[in-house]
Amino acid sequence: MRLFSTTPLLHLLILSCLFSHVHPLCHPDESAALLELKDSFIIRQNASVDPLAYPKVASWSSKEKDDCCSWDGVECDEHNSHSLNLAHNDFNGSLIPYQLSHLPSLTYLDLSDSIFAGQIPLEISQLSNLSFLDLSQNQLELKRPDFSTFVRNLSKIKYLSLSYVDISSPVPSFLANFSSLTSLRLEHCGLYGEFPIDIFQLPNLQFLVLTKNTNLTGSFPEFHAECGFHGPLPSSLSRLSNLQLLELGRNAFSGTVDFNMFLNMKNLTIFGLSGNMLSVLIRENRTTISTNATLPKFKILSLGSCNLTTFPGFLRHQYGLTRLDLSNNSMHGKVPKWIWNTSIEILDIHDNFCTGFSIDVLPSMSLRYLDFSRNSFMGALPIPPPSTNYFDGSKNELSGEIS
Repeated sequence: MRLFSTTPLLHLLILSCLFSHVHPLCHPDESAALLELKDSFIIRQNASVDPLAYPKVASWSSKEKDDCCSWDGVECDEHNSHSLNLAHNDFNGSLIPYQLSHLPSLTYLDLSDSIFAGQIPLEISQLSNLSFLDLSQNQLELKRPDFSTFVRNLSKIKYLSLSYVDISSPVPSFLANFSSLTSLRLEHCGLYGEFPIDIFQLPNLQFLVLTKNTNLTGSFPEFHAECGFHGPLPSSLSRLSNLQLLELGRNAFSGTVDFNMFLNMKNLTIFGLSGNMLSVLIRENRTTISTNATLPKFKILSLGSCNLTTFPGFLRHQYGLTRLDLSNNSMHGKVPKWIWNTSIEILDIHDNFCTGFSIDVLPSMSLRYLDFSRNSFMGALPIPPPSTNYFDGSKNELSGEIS
C-alpha cells in the first residue's frame, strides 16, 4: 500500500482540536482513531521510486496520542472541524477503513483515485457533518448500503463525487432537498431509471456530471421561464446562471438549438453538446464576436456533430480556450488564424470540409493534440509546434514533402 509521493503523497489535514493557551490539543478519541487508521495501513518502504518520499504516518506515535496536532501532516485549529485528504495514494485494492466513523467531526473527506476496492462501508454515511465527499476513480461499489441509504444522512453535503463507483440503482429523488449541493458528479455509475427533474432546480448547483450512464433517462424542466423553448433543450436552461460546467454530450437530444442562449450563461467554462442529433444555430453578431466581457470564458468547448457550417466567430476572443471539439460537422473554408491566439491545447476538427489552415507553420506553443483528418486540406502538410504529441492529418488532399 503506497503512502508516498514525489510531493508527499499522503496529504492529511485534520482541522479541529481542543485549544489550550499554549498549544492546540487533539481529543484523545481523535488521536486513537488516527492511530487505528495508521495500524490499518500496510506501509512498504519501496512503494515510491522517489528516494525523498516517506510515509507521513511514521511520525504518529501513541506516546504522543494526546497531541496529534504535532504529528506530521496533521494540523489543528479552534473551529472543531476535521479535513482528511488521502487522494492519489495507492492502497492496492484495500477496503475503506470503517474506523473513519470514529472521526465524527469530519467535514471534508477525499479518498479519490487511491485504488480502494469493495463495498463502501455504511459507517461513512454516519459522518453527518460532511460537506465534501469524493470517493471517485476507485474500484468501489455501493450495494449494501445502497445509494439511497448511503446519502440520506448527508444533508449538509455541498460536493459529492461518486464517479466510477458501481452504484447500479436509480438516483434518489430526495437529493432535490439538499439545498447546499453545489457539485454532483456521478459519471459511469450504472445509474438507471428516471433522473429526478427537481434536482435541476437546486439553487446552488454549479456542476452536474451524469455522463456514461446509458440506462439513465430524463428530461429538462422549463425552469419557470417566461417563454420556453418547446424542444428537448429548452431556452430556459440559460436561467441556470451559476452553472460552470454543463456536459450534455453523447445523449439522444435532437432538434434545433439557438446557441446564443448558452452565451447568456456567464459562468460557463466547460460546455459540451457533442454526439447528439442536434442542429446548433450560432447567430454571429457584434455581441458574439466582440470582446464583450459578459460572454462566458470557455476553457473546454465540445460542439461535435452539431451541423455547424462555419467556424464559430465568437471564439475569436476566447483567449483561455484550451480544448475545442468541432468534429463531425460541415464546416468549409480555412481554419481562421486567430484560433492560435487562444491557449489551445487540444483541437479536433476531423470529419469536416475545411480546406486548410491560414498559415503553414502553426505558432501555438501549447498545442498537444491536433486532429484534422477527413477534411479537404490541400497543399503542403502543416507543421505543428514541438509541443504536439498527437498529429493526424490523414484522408486529406495534401501534397509535397514532409518537412
